[in-house]
Amino acid sequence: MTEHAMMRDEQLIEKAVSVLVREIGPVEAGGFLSMPHQKRLDSVKRHHEWQG
Repeated sequence: MTEHAMMRDEQLIEKAVSVLVREIGPVEAGGFLSMPHQKRLDSVKRHHEWQG
């Protein structure tokens, strides 16, 4: 992986975490990020279904 690609990944992660914290708060964002991968996907699926 090139240094440029790594920087883009780091920027993407930084922005994603920033949005999570801003939208749902630091405690919930931390809980979401520490969930096992499959449980996180289930949570996203439920949210999409809830949105309709």
